[in-house]
Amino acid sequence: IPLVLKLAKPNVAGEFSGIAATWSIDRDGERFARGAFAQSLADWRRRGSMPPVLLGHDPRQPAGVIVDARETDIGLEVIGRLALGTDDGRRAHELLLSGPGALAMSVGFSGEVDRSGPVPIFRRVDLMEVSLVAIPAQAGAVVTAVKSPAAERFTSRKDFEHAARNALGISANEAKRLAAGGWAALTRNESDAAEHEPTNATIKAALSRIANARYL
Repeated sequence: IPLVLKLAKPNVAGEFSGIAATWSIDRDGERFARGAFAQSLADWRRRGSMPPVLLGHDPRQPAGVIVDARETDIGLEVIGRLALGTDDGRRAHELLLSGPGALAMSVGFSGEVDRSGPVPIFRRVDLMEVSLVAIPAQAGAVVTAVKSPAAERFTSRKDFEHAARNALGISANEAKRLAAGGWAALTRNESDAAEHEPTNATIKAALSRIANARYL
């Protein structure tokens, strides 16, 4: 089963990734031009910081911070980190873990819109914040992955199969076939494992993805 990973996936408790903005026309009939965020992201990096993560664009509800962001063919892809020690951070995290569609993404920005063409377009904007929202202005602005509070520990092969099905979206039979090799590598003792490197390293890297991230 092919597994395609885009952008760095979350590897710290409370981290999430997704599309904060797309190049498509939004509900107001406007859109961002490709490159609209480039200068603002460069300015943030030069200052040694990144935009905050808010709930519903409310500055009174900071929930975390963006730790990485870049423009891609899809739009503005980001990795954020929720502050799980705060009420707002924990609430956002619980909603994200509840399933796809619980929260989407949106951006707060300043900039002038170019109305010279058939579609109003923002060619350059100052990104001020990224928000987790219930209803996004752009249908494609979604959260794609979120990290659980702690790495899942498997106590049985059945637990591993269940986690593999949830994380990779594979069938029960496919999870069993994966577990046939993966579970053995995960539970093999160190002396035996030394004879099977680098195969074990490859398998364990895949297991780590399954254990450390929940893909929505």
